[in-house]
Amino acid sequence: KSYIMRKHNSKFCGVCGKPLIKRADDTKETAINRYNDYLKVKNNIVEYYKNQKTFYSIDGELEEDEVFDQICKILRV
Repeated sequence: KSYIMRKHNSKFCGVCGKPLIKRADDTKETAINRYNDYLKVKNNIVEYYKNQKTFYSIDGELEEDEVFDQICKILRV
């Protein structure tokens, strides 16, 4: 399980009790670089799936039940 270390005072996992370990690459710069990499490829990925007719857009700002209804319609459930 992932934790935001600054939000937890414990040095141990609240689920399994194992010690929490900070990865060497858990830095602000790494997060910024990963996000920038994501932004570079995101549009290409979206376009690929749109061309495959397998891209669906869901408004995550809606109420939880409305988002669920949109997902069900896509899945035809």
